[in-house]
Amino acid sequence: MLTSETFTNCLEHLFPCAGLIYVGAGNGAALNGERYSRISRLLAIEADDLAFSYLASNLQNRTGWTALKALIGEDEAETSFFAASNPNESGLLNPEALKAVWRNLTCQEVRPQVSTSLSSVLQNECEAEHYNWLSVDCLPSARILQGLERHLEQFDVIDVRVLDRAAGILEEGCTKAECDTLLTSLGYQMVFVEEATNPMVQRVLYVRDGRASLEIHTERLNQRYQVENEQLSQAKAAAEKLATERAQQTEQASKAKDEQAKLAQDRQAQIEQLTQAKAAAEKLAAERAQQVEQASKAKDEQAKLAQERQAQIEQLTQAKAVAEKAAGERAQQLEEATKAKDEQARLAGERLKQIEQLTQAKAAAEKTAGERLQKMNELLLEIQNRKVSEAELVSRQKLMHDEMVRAEAQLELIKDILLRELTL
Repeated sequence: MLTSETFTNCLEHLFPCAGLIYVGAGNGAALNGERYSRISRLLAIEADDLAFSYLASNLQNRTGWTALKALIGEDEAETSFFAASNPNESGLLNPEALKAVWRNLTCQEVRPQVSTSLSSVLQNECEAEHYNWLSVDCLPSARILQGLERHLEQFDVIDVRVLDRAAGILEEGCTKAECDTLLTSLGYQMVFVEEATNPMVQRVLYVRDGRASLEIHTERLNQRYQVENEQLSQAKAAAEKLATERAQQTEQASKAKDEQAKLAQDRQAQIEQLTQAKAAAEKLAAERAQQVEQASKAKDEQAKLAQERQAQIEQLTQAKAVAEKAAGERAQQLEEATKAKDEQARLAGERLKQIEQLTQAKAAAEKTAGERLQKMNELLLEIQNRKVSEAELVSRQKLMHDEMVRAEAQLELIKDILLRELTL
């Protein structure tokens, strides 16, 4: 049995596929067949987010193959995308309207989305003219084809999925009859029809009929020629009417010219009078303008001088503020220095008093030391006399001597400390 796949392979020999546009590509699983491996340029279009993610992943390593996420319709507009329980039937049509074809089909989600046309897609594609095969594997196929506009005539083979009229879904752009009407008018011929598993769903192949296309093109040229001839006849009639009107206008203009000549003489006299008045007014205006200019210059000089003086005043004001601030800081520093000097003088008096007290204490200590030395001498004499106690007396003498040395050292240390503090 001849299948659409076999028939498509045959068509490739007659119409070599330079590029294929596949609308409703789904997740890209359908593109893994042997037939597609021979296609070097392919644009796969899918509207569903999840399916497109798989599609883009499948196509990323294929040179010349491109995945495009877009909701294709007959024009660009705000519309609704219907997500069906069968992802292959998601799109512009509400699944509830397709229950005559698929009884168990339900609508899972409706979300707003902007649709675009295939014509807009091709305008944004580089080398769009290389695409000569088109496959529309979604509904409504007829409305999608209408969105191609003038680009529809560039395809050699068009493959569409449609519904049979028996499904009862009419005037939605889904039926084969609607596609036949559209494509036949553009010179395409239906060459193959294949029923899907569901007998209400069909796959239809159309090819460009060269002779029919030529006849259509010739008919369009004839229609354009007739329109242009009618326009030319209308233009000729309008020109003749215009010439008659111009002749009448010329005669009227001659009469008006004589009247205008007389009127021109009168106006010339008025112009001469006005010219003299204008000259006097211009002279007066020039004198006024000169006076205004001089006044403006004087005003500008005064304004400039005022600005300069204002700038000087601002500078002096700032300098005065800085000087007052510095004077305040110096007065504060002087007050603090005076207080510090008075404090140093007080400390010096107290330390001098302490030095005098220590000096008196030293003198008393020296006197005491002299007395003790005298006693020590007396004891030494006694010790000499008393040889039995000699060792004891010598020891006491040594202790007293060490005590005096320590006392003198302590006095010298105290004196040095007081002198250093006084100096500071």
